[in-house]
Amino acid sequence: MNLKLLSILLLSATGLWAAGETDTLPRTVNFLIFAWLCYFFFANMLKRYFGSRRDEIAGAFEKVQDRIKEAKAAREAAQRELDEARVKAEEIIGHAKNEAQMLSERILQRGEEELALLGRQQNEALAVANNRMVRAVVSETMAEILQGDEILADQEQVVDNLIKRVA
Repeated sequence: MNLKLLSILLLSATGLWAAGETDTLPRTVNFLIFAWLCYFFFANMLKRYFGSRRDEIAGAFEKVQDRIKEAKAAREAAQRELDEARVKAEEIIGHAKNEAQMLSERILQRGEEELALLGRQQNEALAVANNRMVRAVVSETMAEILQGDEILADQEQVVDNLIKRVA
């Protein structure tokens, strides 16, 4: 049936209107026949090509969507880790401040204790040095008195002489 239709169309397009002044109608019929033949022979190939192309594009689009989802998930995970790190950093800073405060208080307390100890040691050293000096002056004065020509008869005179020399 298709062959009969095709032959009729070919015959009609070539000889029947040859006597007319313009060939617009035969050319139009020939073009329609050509378009129908192209469609008949190439339609399935074009459908397969464009179908596979559509599938490739859809696959690529799905891959891109998957990558976008993965990137979003990775970004959210990184954001959560960043938030956790910030919280942990704040905790560490708080603990460090508390420890620094406690250490500074301990250092100040030890410094005050050492200053008090040094003050007591200094006072004891001064007292020992003062006692040594007094003993040295007393023994020197006593040696002078015992070796000297003058003999002091009074105890008051000896004490006054010692006080003058010590002072």
